[in-house]
Amino acid sequence: MSVLIEGSHAVRPLTAAAFAEYVDFYGNEIVPAMERHGFELLGAWRSSGGPLGRDVVLTRFPSIAEYERASASLAADPRIGSALGKLMETVQLAETTRLGRPVSYATEQRLERALAARPTRPRQYGQAILDLTLAGRARALELIGQLADHVEREGMLELVTAYDTAIGPRPEVTDIWLLPKGLPPLDYRREDPLARFVEPLREFAPEERYYWLNPLPYSPLQ
Repeated sequence: MSVLIEGSHAVRPLTAAAFAEYVDFYGNEIVPAMERHGFELLGAWRSSGGPLGRDVVLTRFPSIAEYERASASLAADPRIGSALGKLMETVQLAETTRLGRPVSYATEQRLERALAARPTRPRQYGQAILDLTLAGRARALELIGQLADHVEREGMLELVTAYDTAIGPRPEVTDIWLLPKGLPPLDYRREDPLARFVEPLREFAPEERYYWLNPLPYSPLQ
């Protein structure tokens, strides 16, 4: 079974210039190195909501063993160490990593459809992170799968992928959504059009965090 690695980098100082310098470094140095050492980059986004100056990078591997091999190979690459040392003269980075496994409703067809698209401009994405109850994981995944089917039929959202955290905070599931119509209205509304899915879900996923994701230039998911 494939595994997904979600990396997030906090970039400091909190300036547009520092983040742009980091993006240039990642696109010019890290992405080619990832390709050399066997990483499959799926997506890279700037994250909005919560702490500022943060990205999200998603990669895929056929197994944990292959992830460990590729990571060790990348870490030993002298070109990366040299480029990173130069970057760190002006930019500070802190990295967090999650290892996840795709869940049942995150089909290969959904992910490959999103990867195959060639939009004329970058699209809007969203990241939902749900904290599950210990006993409610199976039911939560069933309800989220039903929600994904419904919003896709209605043209509201498209699921890109979703993964259960295997190493990191647990029990937790992350959904990556494509918003084909861009950002939704953010004004207050008393009623939720998805209440018939969301209300029963809250018994098994009582907490949820949501972030807006915007593709970086080197992201395959645009």
